[in-house]
Amino acid sequence: MKAAIWKAAGAMEIGSLPKPSIDDHEVLIKVKAAGICGTDLTIYQGKFPRERATPPMVLGHEFSGEIVEIGKSVIDYEVGDRVTADPLTSCGDCYACNNGIQHACSSLKLIGIDKNGAFAEFVKVSTDKVYRLPEALSFEEGAVIEPLAVAVHALQRARLGNDDKILIIGGGPIGILVALVAKVTGIKKILVSEIQDHRIDIIRKIGFDYIDASAYDIRDTFTDYFQAVGPDIVFEATGTARGFQQAIDITRIRGTILEVSVPKIPVELDLKRVNFAELSIVGSRVYTPDDIESAIELLPDIVDRIKNLTHVFPIEDCPDLFKKLSTGEGNLVKVILSF
Repeated sequence: MKAAIWKAAGAMEIGSLPKPSIDDHEVLIKVKAAGICGTDLTIYQGKFPRERATPPMVLGHEFSGEIVEIGKSVIDYEVGDRVTADPLTSCGDCYACNNGIQHACSSLKLIGIDKNGAFAEFVKVSTDKVYRLPEALSFEEGAVIEPLAVAVHALQRARLGNDDKILIIGGGPIGILVALVAKVTGIKKILVSEIQDHRIDIIRKIGFDYIDASAYDIRDTFTDYFQAVGPDIVFEATGTARGFQQAIDITRIRGTILEVSVPKIPVELDLKRVNFAELSIVGSRVYTPDDIESAIELLPDIVDRIKNLTHVFPIEDCPDLFKKLSTGEGNLVKVILSF
């Protein structure tokens, strides 16, 4: 089968691999579309923990496709079903797994990180991780379900009230998806902070209020957007020290900071205001099965706006696309690979 194979830091090529063989409880999916995630880019650049993703391997954990083979014990799915999948695998034995928090498993593994993923013609998935794709959605749209589930889970962790005023620091794919989910949830006061012009253009097209944090001090929003009080909840979606420090500095007294992005390196922060303003800091990690189901139900309502941030390319362009994403060339936001 054709596959985009990650060979080493900064090196990916189109090659050929054997088609996966499935076990009795698995299905084989012919991949139709797969999204490039920030984690994929981190792995490609050689910045991911080496004890996990190890070249050569096939990346890709956001995908949709069509079932072409089913294992002997599979009864809920048939060949020809249009599906997406949960790429997570938990151990079943740790504290998190024994307490219904499998997505926070101490040894959590993912398709496309710990084993070959979806930047290939075929990928195998355990049948309990498969979800049918609504007929109203294209395969390219279906590839957005996984990152949308990340946003859904972040909103669940935030426990928003309808009158809450929120700030999202970082207008990349996850930040924009958080804003869209918040809007559908009924939040009326949403501000997105971003520094890149092409992302600001997309935020504007979708219809969100924004601040260009490269030109204005984000703390000025105290006066002109949050009435000198500050946002009730700040979603930090950059994974940077600067973004997190801004969240600490601007969140209202007894407000909440929701850390959506995972910092790639240890960061140094001034935490005094966490104490003085009695802030709550809440983490959010991937998603639960309920979050995936919610994302599938929600996507048709926001799919027209999501099209503003997606760019679709053939799988053959994958090596060049990773180079461009690494350098910021091409003003790409959310890249979907089409098969």
